[in-house]
Amino acid sequence: MSKWITYRLPTEADADEDHCVWWTSIDGEVVLCYYEDIKTGEVWAPKPKTLKPKPYVKPEPQRWKPETNQWYYYATKDGDWGKYQYADGSFDCNMYDFGNCFQTREQAVEATRRVRETLLNYHKEISHE
Repeated sequence: MSKWITYRLPTEADADEDHCVWWTSIDGEVVLCYYEDIKTGEVWAPKPKTLKPKPYVKPEPQRWKPETNQWYYYATKDGDWGKYQYADGSFDCNMYDFGNCFQTREQAVEATRRVRETLLNYHKEISHE
């Protein structure tokens, strides 16, 4: 959250994680200041509120998707694992969309274990309602 500074020029210590601070200038104008040169601590440039830089958001890692004719592993409905050749048909697309395509048997086995654990925990939770 940016601080309001009214009695002096803002410094680096006043800035938020985006290096911005609200400041009331001598002529009474309220501006969002962006700290442009952090190393020297000398340059502040007033920017309109709409130009405040957005914080960095780490991108979501891409989920692995098999190529056509590539084999993949999946958790089965009966708590086991299976292996299937990706053909980009409705079955494969549904498996991928649900998050049930894995590169290795070990990943499918672990997914099966986690799904089973989640379902059992959910049943424990709802049995106390």
